[in-house]
Amino acid sequence: MERDAGEEKESRVILRQVQEHLTYMHTNLGAIQETVGLVEVFHHPTNPLPELNYVTPRRNTAWVSGQAVQQGLDHLATFGRALRVQYIEGLFPPLFAKTLRDLKLQV
Repeated sequence: MERDAGEEKESRVILRQVQEHLTYMHTNLGAIQETVGLVEVFHHPTNPLPELNYVTPRRNTAWVSGQAVQQGLDHLATFGRALRVQYIEGLFPPLFAKTLRDLKLQV
């Protein structure tokens, strides 16, 4: 059963709200958010939990290349954090998962 355009739009609105909530919560817990090209890099100065240290595509970005993700991962690595990408699957095309696998990341 296919979803119509209205359902798709409503779903994306809800997913963006979830993304905004996660951003708010992580920064409220002390994570620092930095824009690096087409990605956002979150890192916490003292807490190494993966939930507070990750790379995510910038909001309103339709596509992020592997090179842009790698640039964010390199920046995250300067803080001594594990390399991690967090994204909401419904906001990106399925091909984005292949981009991450090509970077030797597990989806």
